[in-house]
Amino acid sequence: MNLRALLLVSIQIFFVDSVRKGPSPATILDCSRPNSNGLYVRGCSSKFMRCYNGKQYDYTCPKKLKFNVETAKCEQRRQVIACINNMDDNQVVVKADEPFDCSKKKDGVYGSGKCSTTYYHCSRGHSSEMLCPAGLYYNDKLKGCDDVDSVDECDVLTALRGKYIERNLRYGGGGGGGMLGGGGVFGGGTRIMSLNRAKGRGHRGGKNRRTRHAL
Repeated sequence: MNLRALLLVSIQIFFVDSVRKGPSPATILDCSRPNSNGLYVRGCSSKFMRCYNGKQYDYTCPKKLKFNVETAKCEQRRQVIACINNMDDNQVVVKADEPFDCSKKKDGVYGSGKCSTTYYHCSRGHSSEMLCPAGLYYNDKLKGCDDVDSVDECDVLTALRGKYIERNLRYGGGGGGGMLGGGGVFGGGTRIMSLNRAKGRGHRGGKNRRTRHAL
């Protein structure tokens, strides 16, 4: 094989390998890029950023709260997937999800499609955010809260607990939460739904539904 052929093969291998690996997660927030408006955070942190019209604004959650990319709010550490996975030192910039949209959904209970302790109740086009009891995750098959080992979206999280889980923390996407300006402290609340043990924990979607809970 001549030098030209070897060079061509090397270039092809490099190209295929690069495509397979894909781009590296960003560690620097660039608010000048297109469609960058939204809220961002690095790992498990009380500090988060907002891009708006090409400018970056920095915020800090109230004491003892961490920013949750799933809800775009400051919440308790146990509610934040990045904190559950001990990602306190992670520097990858992750964009917060858009608010859950119930405008085109029937009344009922819905999950986010990811491994999450939160879920949503849609009623007449309006969404209410709900929180599973401590230690439980939303299982869309049951329409209720369940053990982490029983939730399909958490299978990678269970196998690789403590490591960065890309499938559970989404890069990019649509815009973030409400209209904020300048720097300062951002407070956010979560509506918590608690049912007693006699009725089980979380919603039930019918007679054949089951809801498991940790004792």
